[in-house]
Amino acid sequence: MSSMRFVFLGLLAALCLQQSVVVVVEASVNQHNLVVGGRVWGDYLIQRVKVDKKSAWLRHVSESRTFSGDGTSRISQIQVLDQKHDGTGAYATLVTGGPGQTFATLKFKSQKSHGIHFIVELYAAGLLYRPLEKNICIWWIDECNLLEFSGNGSS
Repeated sequence: MSSMRFVFLGLLAALCLQQSVVVVVEASVNQHNLVVGGRVWGDYLIQRVKVDKKSAWLRHVSESRTFSGDGTSRISQIQVLDQKHDGTGAYATLVTGGPGQTFATLKFKSQKSHGIHFIVELYAAGLLYRPLEKNICIWWIDECNLLEFSGNGSS
C-alpha cells in the first residue's frame, strides 16, 4: 500500500512538472484553500474577488465562475482562500484556464447545509513583453521601471 502511494505521488509530480503547473491543495487544520501555479518576484495582483453564496438546508450549494483578470495579462498563480476556519468550508476546483492563460474558471461546492465563502486572487507575471514595431520592443517590470531594447527582433 505504501509503495503504491509513492508511485501515485511520483506520477503526479511528473505530470505537474511536464505541464509546468504547480497545484497545492492546502488542507491546513480546518481550511480548504486551493493554490494553482507559482509566483516569483515581480508578479502582481490583477484581480481579487469575494465569492459568497448562502447555504441551503440539507443541500449542497455549487457555483461556477470565470475570472478574467484584466483581460490581457497571463495568469501566473491563482489563490482560492477559504474564509471558513472551522472545517465547514466549501471546496474549489479549477475547471478550465489557469496559469499561462488569460482566464480561469473555478467551480465551488459547499458541504451539506453550508454556504460558499472564498476570496479568489489572480496574479500575473511581472515581466511583460509587448512588441511595438518590427525592430523596437519594450520590456518592463511593473509599470514604473521602463527598460528599452532595440534590435532586429532575433534573440
